[in-house]
Amino acid sequence: MSYASVQTALATVLQGATGFDSSNVVIGHFRPLASKKESVTLTPGAISGRTSQGNRTVTTDWVVQVQYFVKFTDHNNIEDVYATIVAGRQKLIDIVDKNPTLNGTAGV
Repeated sequence: MSYASVQTALATVLQGATGFDSSNVVIGHFRPLASKKESVTLTPGAISGRTSQGNRTVTTDWVVQVQYFVKFTDHNNIEDVYATIVAGRQKLIDIVDKNPTLNGTAGV
């Protein structure tokens, strides 16, 4: 199990949700910002913990940053954009809560 495999598994789970797909859930770049109403970019975060347990068993806790973006245009009201962000963020949390092992990905 590697960081990259977990990050890819998370992207796959998010891409399967309503309103998200491979065009607006991406890893390591921000290209959808120019063309999509909403997008998610996954980027590496910090190593938040590392423990050693017994004979050569090391557990590392890595953070995958989930950055959720909503496009603002001159036709938007800032309060509406904020409401969209709140609802979208909750939708992402619900997706991960329903898939805590990221479809059985090793080490998750």
